Amino acid sequence: MKRTVKKWTWAGLFAVGALLGTAFALFGLAAPACNDPNPDALTGATQPTGNGSIYPHSDNFAKAEQHGKYVIEYGPAECQGCHGVDYRGGSSGVSCYRCHALYPHADGYDAASKHGRYVLEHGTGGCAVRCHGADLKGGDSGISCFQCHASYPHAAGWADIAKHGVYTDGQGGPQTCANACHGANYQGGDSGVSCFSCHAPYPHRWTSDEGHGGYAAAHGLSTCQTQCHGTDLSGGVSGVSCFQCHEDFGGDDDK
Repeated sequence: MKRTVKKWTWAGLFAVGALLGTAFALFGLAAPACNDPNPDALTGATQPTGNGSIYPHSDNFAKAEQHGKYVIEYGPAECQGCHGVDYRGGSSGVSCYRCHALYPHADGYDAASKHGRYVLEHGTGGCAVRCHGADLKGGDSGISCFQCHASYPHAAGWADIAKHGVYTDGQGGPQTCANACHGANYQGGDSGVSCFSCHAPYPHRWTSDEGHGGYAAAHGLSTCQTQCHGTDLSGGVSGVSCFQCHEDFGGDDDK
């Protein structure tokens, strides 16, 4: 029995070729080229996997409101594949620190000895940006400086005793300042600013009546006649009057 072999005609070959060409053309339109921006980079259609899923970047990815918010949500490790494990460029040659010198933060940056030291040397300008906000209350990161240290960065005019003195008194005493900033002994700590540089007898270093009495006798009442206890020694901003304990104190014989 003879097998019939179907021969292709030129018309048939052209028809098949046309179909294949159309299929490849449609595939080419659907698949983005390597250098095309990814319009879904921040829409959730492309989920981070740590292997470059956010690349190619969208057209406006360089803006803080795009790449910054992405990094805040997923973490900077997502950037290491292209920008290097140290974020200084990697295969892309684009360092994260080229635009923001402080971020990504170094390991342990939340320690006062690191971020605190940086702020003392350079000021809060590097923090008062989109990350933490111009008012340092959180910004895009949602992390406020006041979450950990309620009184720092200090408000304008903080050096006035009517501000820091009243605040300290309201917080239960000077121990609120006995931290890394001013030191457990109030001698300066990391800030280098000693409480005693402006008011030598305070925070008080005596624990008995004899202590403060001896100091007043040795240095005179003028050291007490300040905003703390008032020029008339009736209380001042501290609200502690010398006459609460010794009614006849403050006469000419005591000066």
